[in-house]
Amino acid sequence: SSDADGQAVTAAARAQKAEYIFVGLAPATTAARAAALEASARLAASAEVPVLAVPPDAQFLPRRALVDMDSGEAGMRAASAALPLLDDGATLTLATAVPHEAGVLQRFAATLGALAKLDVRTAVLTGGADELPDLVRNYDLVAAGNGDTTGMLAAARGSILIV
Repeated sequence: SSDADGQAVTAAARAQKAEYIFVGLAPATTAARAAALEASARLAASAEVPVLAVPPDAQFLPRRALVDMDSGEAGMRAASAALPLLDDGATLTLATAVPHEAGVLQRFAATLGALAKLDVRTAVLTGGADELPDLVRNYDLVAAGNGDTTGMLAAARGSILIV
């Protein structure tokens, strides 16, 4: 999508007071997916709301979501934006590749779990961010801050949420 298209979409979202911008995402096995993901990231950079890229085979609310919490404030926004998209009883995993953040992450997970009807878990990636691409294949929603440098979003098979 062109910059003009992105500006038109963000203007329409603002005018409609949209909470999310939904865009289509090519199937994981196609070359078009990388282009769609890049366009979604550009759109998210100018949008005031999260961008949710949904593959054509998505039929239900996500049951398994993974949030990259290593992007600081953006990770918190990604977790908050993912919550309303999850079905009751879904599993939300908050992941970090920074072991010394595990305690803070566990407290945040406990708070989210108490507030939401979700199974909230944490994952400390002892192998660092290199583990993320393999890990994301087990989730039908992957959320991260824009500017994801881990390759996590590119490896995702399901829907992608960018804040």
